[in-house]
Amino acid sequence: MVFGDLLKYLIGSIGANNRVIVGVLFCYLSIGIYNE
Repeated sequence: MVFGDLLKYLIGSIGANNRVIVGVLFCYLSIGIYNE
């Protein structure tokens, strides 16, 4: 899936300290999709 590959790219390109932020954003996007 393109979204999965993009997520892996983003996680790989950022620092470990930012992974928590990405996790929060991913959860937010997931909630937004389910509520849509």
